[in-house]
Amino acid sequence: MPLTQTHLASLIGATRESANKSLRAFRQKGWIQMRQGQILILDPDALRAQVSA
Repeated sequence: MPLTQTHLASLIGATRESANKSLRAFRQKGWIQMRQGQILILDPDALRAQVSA
C-alpha cells in the first residue's frame, strides 16, 4: 500500500519527523528494511512487542 511519510505519520498520530526517527531505529535493529519507497517487515514479532510495551 503506497503511503507518504507524512500520511504514515498521521495514521499513527505522530509527526513526520518522529515517525522517521522510529523507522530509522527499527531499521537499525533489523526489524524492517526500507528500499525504493517500500517498508519490508522483517521481524513482525519484535514490532508487535514494541507496540505492546
